[in-house]
Amino acid sequence: MATTDLGDRRILAIVTNYGVEQDELVVPVKHLRDHGAQV
Repeated sequence: MATTDLGDRRILAIVTNYGVEQDELVVPVKHLRDHGAQV
């Protein structure tokens, strides 16, 4: 998978914790932050 610097991006994610595992919420946010996005 290609890596992209997201330092100039702001990302809004609307999520719910109903019926999903916590990793499905936390891992994508961590990945975006690790690549410089403001989440």
